Amino acid sequence: DYIHCWLADAANNHCECENCGDRRPADFYVDILNRIDKVMTEKGVDTKIVFLIYMDLMWEPLETKINNKDRFVLMYAPISRTYSKTMAADKPYDPEKLVPYEKNKCKMSKGVAENLARLGKWQEHFDGDSFVYDYHFMWDHFRDPGYYQTAGVLFDDMKNLGKFKLNGMVSCQNQRTYFPTGLGMSGMAYALWNKKGNFDSFAKDYFFKAFGKDGDAVRKYMSTLSDLFDPPYARGERELVNKEAAERFAKIPSVVNKFSEVIDRNIVLGENSEIHPSQMVSWDYLVYHGELAKYLAKVYEYIARGYNDKASEMKEVTLGFARVNEDVLNKVFDVCLFCNTIGRTIDMMTGKEKRPEHL
Repeated sequence: DYIHCWLADAANNHCECENCGDRRPADFYVDILNRIDKVMTEKGVDTKIVFLIYMDLMWEPLETKINNKDRFVLMYAPISRTYSKTMAADKPYDPEKLVPYEKNKCKMSKGVAENLARLGKWQEHFDGDSFVYDYHFMWDHFRDPGYYQTAGVLFDDMKNLGKFKLNGMVSCQNQRTYFPTGLGMSGMAYALWNKKGNFDSFAKDYFFKAFGKDGDAVRKYMSTLSDLFDPPYARGERELVNKEAAERFAKIPSVVNKFSEVIDRNIVLGENSEIHPSQMVSWDYLVYHGELAKYLAKVYEYIARGYNDKASEMKEVTLGFARVNEDVLNKVFDVCLFCNTIGRTIDMMTGKEKRPEHL
């Protein structure tokens, strides 16, 4: 029913010869799309073509336009956006302030509203069917060990898609995003069909079903962990050497240790068949999650205190813990991608690796 025609996974890699000149990639792209449509129309093929707004294609065409709008579906893929804000959090970005296109010198914006302004420029050319292709659970969720803030942003984004003329979501993500909980995945599904849903009410219901009578205690615990880890810190949106952040990270082990009493109590109830087996599994995962959270908190605390060498040493301990327990966690947690993502995140925070220039 749908065939996707995408740009390559790269940026600033376009030909600069005299034939290509300064012409935008989007203009070449629309030329190709129109040629595909022409042949398909001649052959009587009614399959839809999905075209992509992504990387250099965030800059709309200037010279060309899509000829047959009924053939195409627009896919908006804001890969550089921050997940510290929801799509509807800020006022609309002034399109006049958008950075002009400069071939092979494009720098992608983290701003959610700025990315949406680029979508708006494309929608001036194409007002047909469209959806978002987004990355909440591709890498960024690892920067929110509580998953609670991530889930809230995702929930709100799904509720508000219609405000931006987006009719659905394709989530570019891990298959295994249920460690410590499946709140985000459940919330994404719920908010896609219930645009009037409330996140806090949904979360309370989710945690009760997943954990039983102490579910709301788990909800508050996860929310606290998200607040203490402060995901914007790991996203590079905070001052790294930061006394306040260091003190916040230092609180995490005691929060985990205190809540372990609740975990242990429910595991005993599970062993005595007093809670549902599926809820018992949920409690078991929290044991491993708490230990990982304590290790990761120590890494960030060292960075916030300016002890980068100690942070690098603790990084290896943290990733080692995840790897050693992969046999237990593999159904709910992509250990390989966690290690790659958090490993590189920490290396960039400690100056051992540079951030990509276009991001």
